[in-house]
Amino acid sequence: MNGLFVHDEMRANGSIHNRALGVMLKSNLITLQPQLQAAIAASFEAEIASGTVDCQGFVKIQAFKMAKNIIVKANSSAFFGTHLANDSAFLDAALRYPEDVVVASEALRFVPSILASKVASFITRRGRAANTLVERLTPIVNDRLNRRHKTTITGDDAMPDLIQLIVDSGSGSNMWTAEKIVQVILGVWFASVHQVAMSVVYALFDLCSHPQYVAPIREEFIKHAGQTDELVALDSFLKESARLNPSDSIAIRRKALVPFYFSDGVHVPAENVICVPLSAILRDPGHYHNAEHFDGLRFCNGSATTTISKFTHSEPSFPLWGLGKRSW
Repeated sequence: MNGLFVHDEMRANGSIHNRALGVMLKSNLITLQPQLQAAIAASFEAEIASGTVDCQGFVKIQAFKMAKNIIVKANSSAFFGTHLANDSAFLDAALRYPEDVVVASEALRFVPSILASKVASFITRRGRAANTLVERLTPIVNDRLNRRHKTTITGDDAMPDLIQLIVDSGSGSNMWTAEKIVQVILGVWFASVHQVAMSVVYALFDLCSHPQYVAPIREEFIKHAGQTDELVALDSFLKESARLNPSDSIAIRRKALVPFYFSDGVHVPAENVICVPLSAILRDPGHYHNAEHFDGLRFCNGSATTTISKFTHSEPSFPLWGLGKRSW
């Protein structure tokens, strides 16, 4: 993550980004909603325009590629502001960066440590995407830091994007440097693209496989336009789709730095990695009735008017987003 140093003691890493993401960004979603809708609509139209038309008049596009491009566009607007979200070179780097990290990290598992830096440099094209992001973000973050005490703020600074929220969250000795802010944002960005894009694609496929849910979801949209908290049928459908199509079979990987004992006596030796069996939990009949069956309204009441458990909720039976106070 561009030289980011992470302490083994989590408290030493600071919590500014947790507050900015978990509290401030969520509370500002209503403010961001118009620009997010505009970004998604523009990106979707561009994807449709770039598709090919078959003999029946249908436009053919690659679903995952489309989802990634739309998510990158929308998330860039929320993370970095509209200026960078409309910069095609920046968006290309923002899309390439998490892909570089994933491919490089998997390749390095099979490479001797003496060759690691050369292999990583080759796979990432000498860190081209990461360097582009750092070069574009650093001056913007520096400018935001220098102007954070201004009484009147205009332009992108006036919108509560993630950069501004992190800047606003720090004060005094607790204030991060521009370098640290950029490093942390890159770390967060890495986790913000593929999981969401995969969830979108699987939801589209599930909607095609279960067309009986189209009508109630559409009616809900018409009735509660702009009120995302009222879209309980859509929320339940998305959660059920993600439950049966997680992005990985395991999650929440943790490495024991010292010997560790669980409360039931299970011993984890130092240097061992433990994880949660995500896929098994999400299909566990002990947690879900008829667990292998797709039920789009599983997480709301029968009339689809009240949410039982939201898609964004993190809980032991649904650890898709992690568990505990550090889950997002």
